[in-house]
Amino acid sequence: SLYSAFLTVQISGLPGPVANVVVTGANGYSRALNSTAVLTVEPGVYAVSAYPVEADGQTYTPRVQGSPVSLDPGESGTIQVVYQVGQ
Repeated sequence: SLYSAFLTVQISGLPGPVANVVVTGANGYSRALNSTAVLTVEPGVYAVSAYPVEADGQTYTPRVQGSPVSLDPGESGTIQVVYQVGQ
């Protein structure tokens, strides 16, 4: 619709769809993601929280880039979450 915005959450660096990522935003929006997704959302400010995950005996630590993002109607935004093996 004309009144929607689009948020791409790009998640990389993991051996599968095992991410622990939560998107929060306008009007109490909250959605958990375990892999890359394109979300249709109401205009507003959206933030991503990412948490470490364990996979294949390794602990992966996330780095979030581009959060928070403010989206106007019809606008698209991208937030990136890059996981790396922690030391």
